[in-house]
Amino acid sequence: MAITLNLPPEVEASLAAQARALGLQLNSYVQTLLEQQAGIRRAEQTINLEQFEAELDALPKAPISSSTCRLRL
Repeated sequence: MAITLNLPPEVEASLAAQARALGLQLNSYVQTLLEQQAGIRRAEQTINLEQFEAELDALPKAPISSSTCRLRL
């Protein structure tokens, strides 16, 4: 399926910057975002360390409390 998006220039610029930071082309990055939103993750998809760190940094930050975190050694 092909989709045409009419994005405001600032949204396109932001997405393009995020894609560059991950070493991806804009169309591949947007496709990945849509697949993630749909709950789909391709098994063959691999990412490098920089991509992993960028995705990790993009996760919401939440404090960890002792009541919600248990460590087993």
